[in-house]
Amino acid sequence: MALDLLCTGPPPLHKYRHDLESFFYIYTTFAAAYDPPNRHLGKIVQWQQESLVAIGDEKRRFLTNVYTLDQALNRKIVHDDFKPLLDQSSFLMALHEVFGNIETLASQVGHSVYQRTMAIRRGLPTAKLDAKIMKVEKERDEQMTYSKFMEILKEPEDME
Repeated sequence: MALDLLCTGPPPLHKYRHDLESFFYIYTTFAAAYDPPNRHLGKIVQWQQESLVAIGDEKRRFLTNVYTLDQALNRKIVHDDFKPLLDQSSFLMALHEVFGNIETLASQVGHSVYQRTMAIRRGLPTAKLDAKIMKVEKERDEQMTYSKFMEILKEPEDME
């Protein structure tokens, strides 16, 4: 599941990039934990949590912390067939970077939402904060589109 959906409070409007992010986590799981000779798919231990919020916290660290990324995609455990996906030039790492950028922008939105809530409680206007939130959300949406996803995969958009 996409990080935006693994949070407390009411779920946000479902966006196309959420589905693309879910595909990214599927790719990541196979790169990290699939054993082709035995046809066995293991798990990313960090993502085995008791709540969706805790899974979201781990995925957030995965996207924003190099140490956590290296733990999940441990070169000593990843099957040799998938080690090329760990190279910085791979599509998997390119997707990781984009979704990490989206998550970094999410923290800006979160801070602005907090400021907006405090302004409302103090009876202050929120128009500037509303505009800032909308601007950053638009930027997040533009970071990952179907076209950008397919471009990163080096695949054509139209399958014939």
